[in-house]
Amino acid sequence: MIGFQERYINLFTGYGFQRLFVEKSNKDLLLDFLNTFLKEKEGQIISIFYLDNEDESVPYLKSNEGICILCVNQKKQKIIVEFQIQNHPIGNTVIDFYRSISSIEKQISRSKLTIESTTLYTIVLTDFVFKENRKDGTQYLYTQEIDFGANFENNMCFTYVELPKFIKNTNELTTDLDKWLFVIKNLHNLDKRPSTHDEIIFQKLFSVADLRTMTNQDWQYYETSMKHYRDLNNVHNYQFEKGFEEGIKMAQEEVKKSQFEKGYKEGVKTAQEEIKKRVSNKRIIDELLKTLSIEKITSLTGLTELEILRIQGTKDGND
Repeated sequence: MIGFQERYINLFTGYGFQRLFVEKSNKDLLLDFLNTFLKEKEGQIISIFYLDNEDESVPYLKSNEGICILCVNQKKQKIIVEFQIQNHPIGNTVIDFYRSISSIEKQISRSKLTIESTTLYTIVLTDFVFKENRKDGTQYLYTQEIDFGANFENNMCFTYVELPKFIKNTNELTTDLDKWLFVIKNLHNLDKRPSTHDEIIFQKLFSVADLRTMTNQDWQYYETSMKHYRDLNNVHNYQFEKGFEEGIKMAQEEVKKSQFEKGYKEGVKTAQEEIKKRVSNKRIIDELLKTLSIEKITSLTGLTELEILRIQGTKDGND
């Protein structure tokens, strides 16, 4: 395995995502994963069909563009799901991000489905935390409705998981969803299948994801996908570092400005005190009063009218 130290594939790459979730031979993996999200609300999903032409092989994507799936539950009800894994934020808000990455409307319009009563979902796993959620602590799973307006009868349920906040260890995995999220986040950092994942479905997943089982063609796909993934990371890291440096520069300028303002104020105060000290004698005040009013002298020296009168030898305004 030249060029790679990991044992298992990186699911944040386009190739890794498609190998496990798009290849027809691995549909059972996708089906099991989708049931962890949908079973409670929609019942057991028993079959899935890609909305892309299923008769053609799906080319490996350079990035995680995601897939649209038609799901059918035990009641023969149809559910359309868009599923993606995303590495980097797009846009300033969650909704901006959704609108940037979602293709569910396009996929539905291209299909010949009758969707008046179809339930719509988008499920996205992110390798980052949205700025607006950084104060949420340990919450990692979010759900909100997206209104498609007059185009569709039903709203769509947008569910996303911020994987950096999912910090459970293997001994804390209590649900099937926990196990799936742990695998998706950590697979490329593992050197063996954890004992917590002894179900047949996870045995297959680790077998399919094992880099040692890949063909030469698989390796070419994976190397290309990893290069694209690293390029995206480098761009993202450069943007972060540039933003960080600009932030530091702005902070330094603010400090300088603050120090200047503070120094200016202290300088003015010191100068006023020195002026007051130097003019605080009767002879100088008498000379100033020959040409200037008391109001003007108070403005120039910082002395109060009462202080000026006291220096003249009187304590009030009466001669």
